[in-house]
Amino acid sequence: MDREAIRKVRFNGLNWEEPSSGSMMLLPFSDYYQDNYPVKETGPDAAKKVLTDAGYTANANGIMEKGGKPAAFKISNFGDDPTTLAVAQTLQKQLQAGGMDVGIDQRASADFGKVLGSREFDLSISGYTVGPDATDAVKQYYDSKTNENKLGDADLDKKIADLASIEDNAARNKAAMDVEKEHMAKYYSMGVVFNGPQISFVRTGLANYGPSLFQSTSQVPDWTTIGWVKK
Repeated sequence: MDREAIRKVRFNGLNWEEPSSGSMMLLPFSDYYQDNYPVKETGPDAAKKVLTDAGYTANANGIMEKGGKPAAFKISNFGDDPTTLAVAQTLQKQLQAGGMDVGIDQRASADFGKVLGSREFDLSISGYTVGPDATDAVKQYYDSKTNENKLGDADLDKKIADLASIEDNAARNKAAMDVEKEHMAKYYSMGVVFNGPQISFVRTGLANYGPSLFQSTSQVPDWTTIGWVKK
């Protein structure tokens, strides 16, 4: 997967670019962030090598298969947004170049909850909220009983449970990030494609709203951080 190419499609027309991120739980500017993305070599040849090492060989159509079963699956895409579809199609082409038979399962937006809830999908791109502390998300993503793919093991589950007893913020976040690194390397069921900008519409003349990345917009704002242009 070429994540940079996917981001160019996703953010086409926006004055925005970003480096690849290596964590589901923290943004790259966090003091506790570490790059846990398990894949360093990407591209069609790297993908085919992974499949070859796992016992797959190319069939007459160039599709990698093992025991007569091709590496075939679909990307579930929801709604009628053309940019979202273009992202899915870009990913599809990248995976096809890696020797996989990949289609697109186009669904209505209303089907999202049903499809994910009943696990009627092979691969899908969706968004998650990122907070300032890795321990807020580690159980949701990586505990074998609670994550979307039910992947994990007793050793990782214990490390997640033990996080509650680590008082120091830096040490606790480091332990949480190490859980993510180990889970990604073992199971690789989720990965970050992009984070994206936060876009707000404001009244003309607003000069400063103050920091609000992790603040709920439903709460009353801190009026002391809000400034207006002098007339």
